[in-house]
Amino acid sequence: MAYTALLLDFGGVLTTPMVDSWLAFCAREGIDVEAFVNVVVGGVSDPNSMFAAVEIGRIELVEFERHLAGLLSEASGRAIHPENLKDRLMASLKPDERMLDAVRAARAAGCATALLSNSWGPNGYPRAQLDDLFDAVVISAEVGMRKPDLEIYLATARALGRAPQECVFVDDFEGNVRGADAAGMRGVLHHDTAETIPALASLLGLSLE
Repeated sequence: MAYTALLLDFGGVLTTPMVDSWLAFCAREGIDVEAFVNVVVGGVSDPNSMFAAVEIGRIELVEFERHLAGLLSEASGRAIHPENLKDRLMASLKPDERMLDAVRAARAAGCATALLSNSWGPNGYPRAQLDDLFDAVVISAEVGMRKPDLEIYLATARALGRAPQECVFVDDFEGNVRGADAAGMRGVLHHDTAETIPALASLLGLSLE
């Protein structure tokens, strides 16, 4: 079956790398990187963590920020304030214009496009720009599901009117790519734009640059 739909994560795929923004946060706030990794990376991967809870809208962002600030304070041995913690973590993210242009090219060529993003709360997305890029926008906190749960991939394919086998999914987190594969999609692990765009062009049979 030919691939006719392109699904993409937001942070770290359509933006500069998440890890770069997190490292900048650690430098600004005086947090040991290893301590940060132990708290955040392990938490993001745990389906029973507060990260999962905020991503599916089970807890509010302000409660999540209080919890996370407490964990980071304990791990780093210094007081980390919870106010606007999410924004501080994401402050160094910038749009990846080449990836955005590739999505525009795919959509202009007739490929269905969707954003599929785990979110710490429903806000923080450039909604007007997303409407110009995507036929469907699926944000975990809005739909009560999160990657790598099978149903969120299937729901996104349905929103596009495509079978999972017609979909290519791009994410910078390996566990989310495995989730797409399990749903019947073709998962692509994003490392950098120079590698991902040619891979997508080959899979979709389109010129994306």
